[in-house]
Amino acid sequence: MESIFSLVKNPDSKPVFRLTPQRKAIMRALWDKGNKHLTVEDIHSALSKQGEKLGIATIYRNLITLEQLGIVNKLDLGGGRFRYELVSRPNSFHYHLVCQKCGEIMEVEDPICYQIIQSTAQNLCFQTNQVELTVTGYCKKCQEAI
Repeated sequence: MESIFSLVKNPDSKPVFRLTPQRKAIMRALWDKGNKHLTVEDIHSALSKQGEKLGIATIYRNLITLEQLGIVNKLDLGGGRFRYELVSRPNSFHYHLVCQKCGEIMEVEDPICYQIIQSTAQNLCFQTNQVELTVTGYCKKCQEAI
């Protein structure tokens, strides 16, 4: 967890922004869930179970700040609600496979896929700021049930 808090400091160990108790609690909730992609409601529930009393609006406001700082990714993985994850490694790339039936979300790290996207953008004289890729379909378990 301390490594994730290091993202909010510059090399001189001076804070890049104020790490409030609320932001720290939200980051900890995301960290504790590992590869899970949490909704605001999931974060609120996890914090409530830990005795934290943060309102939904407070969580939304802090997630916006953490996203703007590049600490949290906001993901639209379908289902009508955004999900959030910590940026575990700055400048790393992974994409998501989302099962349309059960909602399972799998992360895939594939540097070749990223290179193809960057190469295509470069060939079109397009500068990328952010690359997000979500692939929908059916997981193995749901395929077997069809």
